[in-house]
Amino acid sequence: QMCDFFLQNLKLYENMGISFQFLSSVHGVSAEYPGTLRGLYYDNRFEVWFKRSIFPPKDVVIVVDQSGSMDGNRKCGAMAFASAQVDALVHAWITPQDRFQLLLVADEPHV
Repeated sequence: QMCDFFLQNLKLYENMGISFQFLSSVHGVSAEYPGTLRGLYYDNRFEVWFKRSIFPPKDVVIVVDQSGSMDGNRKCGAMAFASAQVDALVHAWITPQDRFQLLLVADEPHV
């Protein structure tokens, strides 16, 4: 039955240049057409592309304290942590639909 579904899609969209189709569920079931052997231990739920497809758009705000109470080492550590979080988000989770903002707070907020 799954193969019939893929063949029907192939006929409907062949003029659009579709040559591969992938189906994945939140239960870890996956199928692709034409088929390949990925092995018994492949689980699409751990793929970045799958995680991006099931999570709704995100609003991410990182707030960094830059007030006078933050001496040189503490301020440097806070900025290093914020930088690492930004890198992790950009490489794994942020999509074009997401919004991201870094907010530096001192006496007055700076965006």
